[in-house]
Order: sequence, then structure tokens, then C-alpha cells
Amino acid sequence: TDLAYLALLHIQRQRPLPDFFQTILRLPTARDLVINYSRHQDPQLLRQLYQALDQPHEVAALGVLDAYRYQDLVRRRKGLEQAGALFSQSKDDNGKAMAKTTDEQLKLLDVQEELEKATGRAVFVDTSLSETIRLCFALNQHKRGLRLAKDMKVADKLLWWLRVSGLAEGHEWAELEKLSKEKKLPPIGFEPFVEACIREGRNDEAVKYASKVTDMSRRAELCVRMGMFRDAADAAVTARDRDLLHSVKAKATAPGDIAY
Repeated sequence: TDLAYLALLHIQRQRPLPDFFQTILRLPTARDLVINYSRHQDPQLLRQLYQALDQPHEVAALGVLDAYRYQDLVRRRKGLEQAGALFSQSKDDNGKAMAKTTDEQLKLLDVQEELEKATGRAVFVDTSLSETIRLCFALNQHKRGLRLAKDMKVADKLLWWLRVSGLAEGHEWAELEKLSKEKKLPPIGFEPFVEACIREGRNDEAVKYASKVTDMSRRAELCVRMGMFRDAADAAVTARDRDLLHSVKAKATAPGDIAY
């Protein structure tokens, strides 16, 4: 393989690039070797080869990678716009889908830039759509978070998870409680509310939701984490889980914690 690479590189140096491409395009093995080499050593050559192969979606994919190397958002945006235009030239469905994805990423970048200006926090750019929405709720940008989720068609359950996590991180306990009452039973249940509060060291808030967890075994486990051993034992008994009850007893800090 090394000898083949050396031979191909020698031909590349000796011939005009169009002639070199014509040569290797007739030889699939040689073409694949050049693609593999240039992917790691010469991105510009790879871009030119994909252009010769009439594969605009591959050129676009390289353009996306290049765009994200720029910290300057103007240059990044321009790179993504060029990549999106190339994706749209693709004749297959995958290219069209990538064009749409690139357009969505441009919209997300615009929103992230606006959010950083609004909050004075450089934490949005370079995060995913989900993390951007979650941060909106952590940094008191609730309306923007809801609007972004709607525009990007985020699934309802995922949005609930992000709202719960963000509100808890932002210590917006009144808003979190308000969210828990939007529906009789949140689509993600009450367990994520408990988990989020515990994660923030607020067992006093977690207690509000622990009693609403319908899976008694899981309720017992959560109560143990909060040091509520008597409630944990009650849940284990209701679940008729003897092993769990023994486990709760073993973790109790004082004999009087549990009456069973």
C-alpha cells in the first residue's frame, strides 16, 4: 500500500491535476487510495477530487467541517451557507435532508448568538439544540426556549425533560412547581422532577414530587437518596418488595427511622 501511495503521489506531481484525476477515475482502487490519503493529509485535494467526481454533497460535508473550525461566527455562517447550497445541488434524498439540516443549524446559530447577547453569557454557541433549549430555562429565557422548541419541532417529552432540568439548574422552584401542575400527570412522570431537585441539593423541593411517583419501588429508592428512610420503607412495603425493604433498613441511619 505504501508503494502504491508513493506512486500515486509521484503521478500527481508530474501531471496537471485534471489529467491526474482522469487517470485515477478510471482506476477505482487508485481513486479510493487517493481519497483515503487526502482525507487525512490534503483536504483541498479531496475537495477538488469530489468536484471532479460530481459529488457536491461530499464537498458540502467537508465545507461543514471547515465552517466549524472558525470561531468567528461570520466566517462560520458563510461556510455553512455555502455548504447548504452545495447540499441542495445533490440529486438524492440524503443531500436534500442535509441541506435542510444545515439550514436549521444556521437558524440555531442565529438564535444562540441572540441569546448570548441577551444573557451576557457565552454558553450557547457550540451547544446542541437540546442543550440550548435547556439553558434557556436555566437562564430565565423561558419564552425563547419554548419558541425555539416549537420552531425546531422538538418532541413534547424531550421538551419536558429539558424544562425540568433547566428550571432546577436555575433554581426557579416556583416555575418548576407550576410546570408540574400544567397537566394532571406530566408526560415524563414526576421522577425527573425529583431527580432534578436532588441533583441541585434541594431535597426540600424534591419531597413535593416524590410522593407523586407512582412506581413504589422507584419511590423508595428516591426516598433513600433523600434520607427519608421511613417513607422509603412505607413505599417498599406497598410495593411488596421484601428485598427492597431489607435494603432500606440496612441503609437507615438510626433504628428508629423505620418501624417495620
